[in-house]
Amino acid sequence: VEKLRKEGEKEFDCHDYMSECTVEILLETAMGVSKKTQDKSGFEYAMAVMKMCNILHLRQTKVWLRPELLFKLTRYGKDQVHLLDTIHSLTKKVLKRKKEEHQKAKKSILEKSSLEKLIAQDEEKLKEMKTKASKSSAEDKFSYGQAAGLKDDLDVEDNDVGEKKRSAFLDFMIECAQNGVVLTDDEIKEQVDTIMFEGHDTTAAGSSFFLCMMGARPDIQEKCLQEVDAIFGDSDRPCSFQDTLEMKYLERCIM
Repeated sequence: VEKLRKEGEKEFDCHDYMSECTVEILLETAMGVSKKTQDKSGFEYAMAVMKMCNILHLRQTKVWLRPELLFKLTRYGKDQVHLLDTIHSLTKKVLKRKKEEHQKAKKSILEKSSLEKLIAQDEEKLKEMKTKASKSSAEDKFSYGQAAGLKDDLDVEDNDVGEKKRSAFLDFMIECAQNGVVLTDDEIKEQVDTIMFEGHDTTAAGSSFFLCMMGARPDIQEKCLQEVDAIFGDSDRPCSFQDTLEMKYLERCIM
């Protein structure tokens, strides 16, 4: 929204903005890459995909560009090499980063396992402490966890709910490869390329058409604005899933 505001009142092509936006969303949801670490890679990827689509369209309409040998001699062939490098470099960079994160997480789990083994060696001493603490806690009507300053499994409160971690598609693919499923890095990269290329372009095109239609109908814009204002009022809180269920008129406009 902040980037769109810079265009002011003049006419502009919103597709570039929507392409960048959808790439960033896919990187965060499907690839599990935080927006803070994306820098300008999303914009570069979106622009490279759009230029690649233009080249593919030219090869379909210009007969002399169809033979591979002739195509490589043209500037379009050289541009394609550069664009493919930009597209593949993003997926390679994301895959490398996620694999490093998984290796660090696995190392942390192994270190934790070693610590648990050391604790298990002192189990007899802990049992003696538990016996002494349970005697005194029975008199004072305290649980063992309260008396010993610890908290065992029976002391877990109802509202002690763990954080629900969202598992991204790329994380799932890497975990499968590490757990015995035969998946090479190239196969994972191909799956990522498919989702990134197909997923962002179709969504960006549909969103762009929607914005163009909204721009042509200020009366519809006003109705959508009234609906959103009725949901949020003067609040600047983030939008929740429940909020989207209330956006019935806006949903019909998008559909």
